[in-house]
Amino acid sequence: MAHICKGGKTSVQCSVLLVTICLKCYYRGYNLYTKEVDTVAVCYVCGKKKTTGNNVSHANNKTRRWFHPNLQTIRAHTDKGPRKVSICTRCLHSGLIKKAI
Repeated sequence: MAHICKGGKTSVQCSVLLVTICLKCYYRGYNLYTKEVDTVAVCYVCGKKKTTGNNVSHANNKTRRWFHPNLQTIRAHTDKGPRKVSICTRCLHSGLIKKAI
């Protein structure tokens, strides 16, 4: 997935590479080194990834937060042979993937 971030109204400065990346790409997990979206926080089987929501206090104040999937790193049989992949516990319990020994 080739993408060159132009930077927008809202952007952040990457101190290592000295480039500007827009917040949309920053929050989607866009990797400036490999020029693609990081797949570390994504389930290998179903594609479940982090989502946003609100913390709601007793006074009904709302602040933004992230909901992360329960991902486990396992060695599994893939189309490229046995590899370490991140898989959510729902897919793991369902038996949708076969573990490599």
